[in-house]
Amino acid sequence: MWPCRRRIERGITSQARRASTELLRENWIGRSARSTFGKLLDHWPGHLTITVLNQGNVPSGLVTVTDSVPPGLAVGAISHDGEAADDATVVWELELEPGESIDLTFEVTVSDITLRPYLNVAEITGDGADDYSSETETVVDEDSVPGDEDSNDEDNEDITEAGEGDDDGYDDEDVAVLDSPVVYDLALDKRLLADQRYALGDVVLYEIDVTNEGNVPSGAFSVTDTLPDGMELASASHGGTATGQVVTWTGLGSLDPLGTVTLTVGARLTDVTGDSYVNVAEVSDDSAED
Repeated sequence: MWPCRRRIERGITSQARRASTELLRENWIGRSARSTFGKLLDHWPGHLTITVLNQGNVPSGLVTVTDSVPPGLAVGAISHDGEAADDATVVWELELEPGESIDLTFEVTVSDITLRPYLNVAEITGDGADDYSSETETVVDEDSVPGDEDSNDEDNEDITEAGEGDDDGYDDEDVAVLDSPVVYDLALDKRLLADQRYALGDVVLYEIDVTNEGNVPSGAFSVTDTLPDGMELASASHGGTATGQVVTWTGLGSLDPLGTVTLTVGARLTDVTGDSYVNVAEVSDDSAED
């Protein structure tokens, strides 16, 4: 007699729920995972949850769950003794009783925001179905093939959707899309240094702080400082030069998120008959379009 191929009602399904570190409500919300990074650093790390359910009527045997972490994300803490096999893969091994489910979680942080959005794929890559096979019967998963190359991009919001509708035949895997919007934000602050003389010919010192309050490197940028009538440039740090009353710093080096550069300018008083002297500095050019 030829061996027969018998499938038992044992299917294991996988469903990856997407995290929103924005709300941190049970570490996840429904449709999308969006977070800011850098300017709101306390919103990271993000959390991904993978729900695995034994739908069958026998113990699962040893099940291997593999999550493929996309480039641009770095793996942090992992639950349930999962291991980061490399920078791009997280692996768990587990066993489930009939009807039992488990939530596997791990943390991610953004290592390269230019690679957003991030497509994360979780899959059951091995199971214990063959443990129930005999010389005359081959036992396989009821409704999917763990570890096969076939896949789809159906994103289930709930474990009950796994294998249903367009997800038919793919209940052993699921996808989740995370995004982290780019925040480009250079902030400038100028201050007059304390305890100075303001007599004719004196040099008045100012400091200009430029801070990257965004979540991406700033790239090169330029700053201008317009001196009021009655002042002329005496000195400028970082290669600042003057044309008339305008002091310019061109092509200042890129700042990492939360990085700051301090520019110093000295303005000599050439006329002290004025009532006040308003000195205005601004970021005149940046690399936001990059």
